[in-house]
Amino acid sequence: MYTNIGEQRNFLKRHILMIKKILISLILAMLITKLPFVDINTELLGDGGDSAQFALHMDMAGDNIQEGKYFFTGNTRLHFPYGFDFTRTNDGAFAILLGAVLSMFFPIIVSYNLVILAIVFLNLLLSFIFFEKIRTAIKDDSETPETFLAVISAGIAFALSPFVVARLNGHPSLAFVGGFPALVYWSYALISKITSEEKTNAWDYAKFFTGLMLVSLGSIQYLILLLWVSVIFSTIYVVIYRISVERIFSAVKYFLFSNVVGLLLSFLMFTVVFTAFFKGYVVTFFEENVSLPTFPYTGSVYDLFLPNGYLGKFWRNLNPSTIGIEHIASIGVIELVIFFILFVRIKNRNLRILITIFCVLFSAAGTNVLKIPLYTEPPRSVVLATLLFAVMLLLSDLFKKKTLGFLILSLILLERLTFTVYSTETPYRLGETMQELPGSTVLVIPVTTRDAFRNYILLYTSKSLYDGHMHHMANTTDFYKKLAVSPIARFTCVFEEIYIRDIYKDPASDPEVFWEYMELNDTRVVVVIKDRYPNINMSECVYARQNLEAIISELELVESTQIYDIYLIKKR
Repeated sequence: MYTNIGEQRNFLKRHILMIKKILISLILAMLITKLPFVDINTELLGDGGDSAQFALHMDMAGDNIQEGKYFFTGNTRLHFPYGFDFTRTNDGAFAILLGAVLSMFFPIIVSYNLVILAIVFLNLLLSFIFFEKIRTAIKDDSETPETFLAVISAGIAFALSPFVVARLNGHPSLAFVGGFPALVYWSYALISKITSEEKTNAWDYAKFFTGLMLVSLGSIQYLILLLWVSVIFSTIYVVIYRISVERIFSAVKYFLFSNVVGLLLSFLMFTVVFTAFFKGYVVTFFEENVSLPTFPYTGSVYDLFLPNGYLGKFWRNLNPSTIGIEHIASIGVIELVIFFILFVRIKNRNLRILITIFCVLFSAAGTNVLKIPLYTEPPRSVVLATLLFAVMLLLSDLFKKKTLGFLILSLILLERLTFTVYSTETPYRLGETMQELPGSTVLVIPVTTRDAFRNYILLYTSKSLYDGHMHHMANTTDFYKKLAVSPIARFTCVFEEIYIRDIYKDPASDPEVFWEYMELNDTRVVVVIKDRYPNINMSECVYARQNLEAIISELELVESTQIYDIYLIKKR
């Protein structure tokens, strides 16, 4: 019970502020995703590539949960009959599991769209909540108009950064960054206690490891990035500020032994949860035959200063660099201007040196010049550059004047409205047709692991595919070797990773072997792709085309569109 009217008013004021944050988060989530203007039953938010892959992850995880299995158990819906290791492809545990739960109540297309909306909403809300805690802890000016403006502006700058909005179009794992503000606040609180030698408790450590877990649930890549950045900048910080070995040893000792039980319990909790979500990555890391792919991006200096044209027509007119989701390496134009203003106003020489070093290293990473071990996509480090800017903006005194504060907020909001979240119409007609056709397995020609379009067959049916688009770590060498000697290898294209030059030396392969394989796997339907990448008409797919012509007399045309033909295998 509250003892006086003042406490009641403060309680009510805090709840009103929370309601405001929730409403702002929801309204902005709707505006950015444009979900009210999308047919959530037939359109998928995103560019239709990796979106289909992640939607399928959610669908399969949902099936596993309903069947009482471990949620990332592999199956043979893709890469039939060999299946795949789902634990190696489940980066983005938060997005996948949220979609899996929603798929129990809604169609998977609807579930995926709701996940994207939820990610934007939670990014904003968590940023608002923890940025306010950070500013209050450091500047001690909570519940003022100045603080509210600073929190909302910084929250939007981070939670709806160019990088985050771009990732909404296909990488919901990377799009969830709501754990970062929480980790920053809980880390600050723990470090403050350690440096002042204030007694820590189990809850301090639990919150710190919870922050790490929240970041990891977005993407395991973020945890790897944080580890590297922590090591590099802790070292630089020690050198610049001339921290003695005694102070370092004392701080480490206090961290480890101030509350041993709390530290061990919290670390154990983190380890158990981490292993449950990412055990496949741990196993993969220790396998000698697994190597991370080379990142194909060639950096452009333009992308450090301007959002890439992938974010919409407005930016295509300004930024001449190659258009692509992996080319997002800018914190935003408005943000860069404000960052420069804040930087030149810093009076602490050591802090200016530290931020300068960070900017140099980030620029090298953003243009893919700096290579980071175990982290093959260095430009993605822009998420930390955006976080640095957001914290600098949050703690600045630019919001003392309401007019200037509103101007900053308005400019950041206006910039966000130029960013594009795409929506892709799914081939629901194909799905509806496939659902009515017999057989449990579908052959799509040409056979490929590159095209997510075929994944839509699985989003509308319970059938299986011989191929399908998954994360590269699911496309193991063993899978390719088995596929290369199977009867359906005759329908691949020469640029496929499974391609072996000797496969087509005998174009007169016994067709009876192929038909027996189809019957054995209950394959009654063949889909021929005519107008995508790859498609049967490409010159690189000449062998697949020749082999299709050899069996076409045994197929009955069911449906034909510009993109695909559907055939039913005649009964023999």
